[in-house]
Amino acid sequence: MRNAVVIEKAGAIYSAYVPDLPGCVITGTSVEETERELRDAIRFHIDTLRTDGLPVPPPTTLCDDVDAARQSRPTEPLAQARGAGTRTV
Repeated sequence: MRNAVVIEKAGAIYSAYVPDLPGCVITGTSVEETERELRDAIRFHIDTLRTDGLPVPPPTTLCDDVDAARQSRPTEPLAQARGAGTRTV
């Protein structure tokens, strides 16, 4: 299962969350550490939901880069270009 993640610079640290898994939040001192910790947090979050008998929300968030200066529309919708402008973490 692949989930969209958001990693933000927050002062001297990085903060990350998973939009499709409310409450799945992590911080780290570098992007690399944050990505590593986030993978563990996602697995832990999903395992906890399953253990508690709760449904695991399916990934529904799409993400991409958007160039606001660009006047034309992309040739394919974001849902079809899912890998464009994203990074595998």
